[in-house]
Amino acid sequence: MIYAMRPFNNHVVCTKFKHGEKEVSVSCDDSCGAFQQLMRSDLRCYQNERDVTPEVFGPEFEVVRATVESFEIAWEWLRSK
Repeated sequence: MIYAMRPFNNHVVCTKFKHGEKEVSVSCDDSCGAFQQLMRSDLRCYQNERDVTPEVFGPEFEVVRATVESFEIAWEWLRSK
């Protein structure tokens, strides 16, 4: 399932990709109005509503910048059993 949360405000949106008990969440914002577009993005991985991002990317990654490369890692984790 792919879905988006209602915008928190005009400065941030969140899209979620869910597969079974796993979820990848991509948040995009405009850095508190610093940008004209929503162009600062990060992603997190959840399993059973628990943040497992450091387990997927390594303990030094509490927040992961959303890039094609990081999304590919998250997507593979999402699809794994």
